[in-house]
Parts: sequence; structure tokens; C-alpha cells
Amino acid sequence: NDEVIEDGSLVLCDLGGAVGHYCADITRTYPANGHFTERQKQIYDIVLAGQKKVIDTIKPGVKFSRLNEVLKEHYFEELKAIGLVNTFDDVSKYYFHGVSHYLGAETHDIGRYGDRRLEPGMVLTVEPGLYIEEYGIGIRIEDDALVTEDGCELLSEGFMKTTEEIEAFMGK
Repeated sequence: NDEVIEDGSLVLCDLGGAVGHYCADITRTYPANGHFTERQKQIYDIVLAGQKKVIDTIKPGVKFSRLNEVLKEHYFEELKAIGLVNTFDDVSKYYFHGVSHYLGAETHDIGRYGDRRLEPGMVLTVEPGLYIEEYGIGIRIEDDALVTEDGCELLSEGFMKTTEEIEAFMGK
């Protein structure tokens, strides 16, 4: 919170708000100079693809813990392909938080996780991140999702999140 933002660095913004006593929680990562480096884009796209896989997994009956498993499986394949990990356990060097938490009257709302199965009406975050110290890269992309009868609805739909959208916006 007290460092100079250098040209070429990334800025991670974890934001929230409340409406009618209910909370929202989103995160986006932006390049300070308006352009991602090729390595930053590569890692960002891995995180974004992981988020899509988790979102596609959300539906009634799925165990809450399965969401994190889906993301870690994705990260293992992608990070292995670019030479950052050799074993599944190596993923924890770059990803060390859960992919989701409940949203409600609190930003981190209470509730049972792990073996709890998702139900229609639940609201949760989908916030994959990768933090690669040796590249100086920390990326998290977070959206809010409502579990519906047959999947989920993104409550934060419409916020730019692809590298192309972000660079175009920042170029204005």
C-alpha cells in the first residue's frame, strides 16, 4: 500500500460495495501503463480461463470444494505446460487461497464450505488468482455469481475483464 507503482507493473484492485444491506466483491488487475507484457497476458489468460471453468461448474448439487478442485486442476495443466510446476502440489506455490466465498450481508459471509452442496439462491464469488513472485506478477479476477436452478448468473456481468478490453479502455 505504500510502494511506487512502476511502469510495467500490475495494479490489483479488490473492490466491493453494498446495496440494500447486501455486499458485492469484485477484483480486477490492470497494467499500470495500459499494456500487458506478453508474460502478464499469458498468466492473466490462464487465470481468466480458470475462472470460466469454475463458473461453468457452478450449479445446484455441486460440492463447494469442487470449485477449488476444478481451478487447481486447470492451473496444474497450464502451469506445467509453461514449465512452472512439475507436480500437482507445486500449484500451491502460486495459488494459495480458495476460489470462492459466500456473499450476503457480509463480504465474506458465514456458512459451511467444503462438503456443502450449492443450492439455488446462494451467492458466491469466483476469484481465481496466480501470484508468481519470480515474474513479479500477481493477478486475480473476481466476479459474483448467483446459483440458479440450472447453473449460475453472473451478477457482475459487464465489467471488462479480458486483456483486450482492459487495454482498449486504458488506451482511451
